[in-house]
Amino acid sequence: MLCNVEIADADLLAAALSTAAGRQVDVASAVRGQRARWVELADENARHALDAYLADKQNMFARFVDLQDVLGFDDMPERLECFDISHSSGESTVASCVVFGVDGPLKSDYRRFNIEGVAAGDDYGAMREALGRRYARLKAARADSPTCS
Repeated sequence: MLCNVEIADADLLAAALSTAAGRQVDVASAVRGQRARWVELADENARHALDAYLADKQNMFARFVDLQDVLGFDDMPERLECFDISHSSGESTVASCVVFGVDGPLKSDYRRFNIEGVAAGDDYGAMREALGRRYARLKAARADSPTCS
């Protein structure tokens, strides 16, 4: 394992990693040549990834603040649920629900609803069914819900 800084207990870390990996793992920080270039590239990639992550979080928070201002809410919304209807030429209608919090997408809360009993191509009827099913289930479960002020 290559590190960009010297680790005080490198031997202890190497032993723990060796045990976990089931093979010998060495920890090195003072490297030259190609290995030094790899460490430099890994450090640079980590910095770029962190910058992108922080910018995305800041951008998402700013969007929620803007939404609060536009809607005139006293408090900032904490959760948004967005629905969309899709189908193939009016058949096989599906409603999708994507969820966002102030930190970004909450993918574990995404939902998909197979729509049946609605006329082919009736997006309004499909939306009515999806919203009815979602919020009836939510009301019964007393789970997280979108909040408005």
